[in-house]
Order: sequence, then structure tokens, then C-alpha cells
Amino acid sequence: FMKRVGKLRALMKRIEAQDPLRSKVTKAYVQSLIEKVNELSGRSYENLSQDLLPRLDKAGIHLTTPEELSFQEKKGLRAVFDSQVFPLLTPMVVDNGHPFPLISNLNLSLGFVVKRTGKTQKNFVRVKIPSVLPMWIQVPSTNGKRKQFINLCDLILMFQEDILPRVEVESTFSFRVIRSLENQSRSEPEEAEDLLELMAEEIRLRKYSEIVRIEYAGNLHPWARQFLQRELEVKPEDFAQIPLPLAFKKIDAPVQLKIPKLRYKTFESQTPAPFAKDESTLKAISKGDILVHHPFDSFSDSVEAFLKEAADDPQVLSIKMTLYRAGSRSPIIESLSHAAMNGKSVICLVELKARLDEERNIQWAKKLEAAEVHIIYGVLDLKTHAKICVVVRKEGDKLKTYAHVG
Repeated sequence: FMKRVGKLRALMKRIEAQDPLRSKVTKAYVQSLIEKVNELSGRSYENLSQDLLPRLDKAGIHLTTPEELSFQEKKGLRAVFDSQVFPLLTPMVVDNGHPFPLISNLNLSLGFVVKRTGKTQKNFVRVKIPSVLPMWIQVPSTNGKRKQFINLCDLILMFQEDILPRVEVESTFSFRVIRSLENQSRSEPEEAEDLLELMAEEIRLRKYSEIVRIEYAGNLHPWARQFLQRELEVKPEDFAQIPLPLAFKKIDAPVQLKIPKLRYKTFESQTPAPFAKDESTLKAISKGDILVHHPFDSFSDSVEAFLKEAADDPQVLSIKMTLYRAGSRSPIIESLSHAAMNGKSVICLVELKARLDEERNIQWAKKLEAAEVHIIYGVLDLKTHAKICVVVRKEGDKLKTYAHVG
């Protein structure tokens, strides 16, 4: 929805006046896309409830509900709520004196329709679910064999009187908004001074971008639906009811349990044979082209080792490469920085338009520049997805080129 539906809806708005027929066809395509996604989502939740959850239950892991808890278990969860959850909650009422707050993309919230005792006027209250907390809380239990977890939204609702005192709660539901990655107000590439400036501005504006979907679970009161539709400027068809709690989109704590029989064996990639035989990756490559197949062939023992050796080799004069994505701790970035600090000519094309990694790539580009790596910020109207690295090495009185193409 963030990528495809957002982009198609932005296209519909741009061409609606100039090409109404194409806009109509695009709208029909978007609707069929949404219907297909809803169908697939329904099947995935059906598999979850009818297959995976019963199998987890048999293995001694139960995702429970408040209704299933004993008095002692509720008492234990009260202590957890008071000490670990309640201090992080902030109910935000929306009325004439308090405008609707900005809701971040994919952030889970609880919605309440409330009214004061003896009053008829309804108000909407939003409680943002803290992202620093696990989505599933283990239920304190004396039974060591059976492990129970309750989702964070249900835990909060168990003690909602603590955060909403002296009001009548008519309806509660969980919801999250999905925003488009396309910014309607962004500058056209030719108007921007440079690509770095353009992408930084696009990331900043993304939190205000159009909402393309609202997913909810629970009792969405008709008044709340109309209220959200008006305040968030969405259409009725943008609402999608999820058959299970939204917390099931992130089953974190149960997955982290160390139960070997429930886990796949850790996959271990192999060092490619040519690199296993020779201590030097450059020497191995000089004997002939080498084909590596990731993840079966080790990336660290081939590509990363190749770049690290090039960065340390005094005979290497130049390294040129393209960078599409890099992890939060990247040996590739470290090798490029090390090579530049060793006095080599290092040029790196960093693709700033790698979807959902734009901000990280900007940070990596700045770090590389600080290490005196020459940075090229992609091409305005193209996306560089190729993975290429070229190493130039002086061997005798000649220059020899080594390359990695992915």
C-alpha cells in the first residue's frame, strides 16, 4: 500500500483532469488490487488461527485473551501494567480545544469513544501504543511448562479505567494508518538543487503524506468511523477490518523463546572453493572468473573479503562501486572508509532512492564523505540497482582491473 497503491493514487490525481479515461482505468485497477490484498490477508489470518496458533498451543505456547485468565494471572498482569506499561501511556482527547494529533505511519493506536457521565456528547480519545514495548507480554504464571502471552492492546484494555477515569467508554478498537511513500507536495527533480536535498526533504514530508489505508480491529463505532474519515480525510473504502488483533502482525516475544525443537536449524553458508584454497581473494580471481551464489556461498568470505583485502593492499590504487542498500553495521562501509584513509582513490555511487532505506543511505553517504570517499548521489530520473565494484591494482608496470558484478 505504501509503495504501489500510494503511487497509483498519486498518478490518478495528477492525470484526473488531463486524461479522465486513464484515471478511471487506474482507479479500477487499484480497487481490484485492494480486493486481492484483502483476500490474501483473509487467507493468511485463517491459516494463523486454524493452523499455526493450535500448533503453538500444543507446543506449550498459548496466545491468550483476558477472558481466559485466572484471578491470579490477572493479578500478576496488574503488577506488570502498573510498573512497565502505565507510565508510558498518554491518552489524547480530540475536541474543539484539542485538534487531531498527527498519526505516524504504521504506528499502532487504541481508539476510544467516550462521554462524560450524564452527558450525551461523544469524544474521541487516542492512546498511542509505545513502540519501545514488546507487542506481546508474558503472563506471570506458576506453571513452568505452559507459557502464556497476552497482546499489549488487550493488557491496556484490561485496565483502561486507569487511563480513562470518570468517563463512560462506548467503544474501543485498535487501528493503524498506512501512508503513501509518494509526497504530493515534493519538488520535481529538475527543480531541486541536488538529489541529497530532494531526498532529505521527501523523508521529512513523508510523515504528512496521504493516508491510503486504515486497518482496524475491534468495535469501530459508526460515530468513530465518520469522525476518523473526516479528520484524516479518507474515504469509506479506505477502512479495512482485520479479523484478528493487529498485534498479530508482530508476534515478537513468543518467537524469541529459546525452544530448539520449534526452531529451524541455523543455516550456514559455505566458503566458495576457490577462496577456500587461496589466502588471497585477488589471487583467486586472477586465475579466472568465479561464480558465487548467495546465500549458499558466503557473502562475507567472498565479496566482503575481496573489498577488505583491496582496502588493505598497498598495490591497490582505486576502488569504485555502487551501493544500493547497506545494513546498520556494514563491513562494506568500513572497508570503503578504510581504503580512503589509506590514501586510495575511492568513488562510490550511493543510491538515495532505495525504498525505505533512503534515510540510512543518506547517513552512510555522509559517513563515507567524512572519510574522504568521493560520493555520487545517484541519478535524478533513474534508480541504480546494480551491484558493481571495480578494483584497480598496480602489478609490475601495468594496471590490472578486478571486478565484482552482482
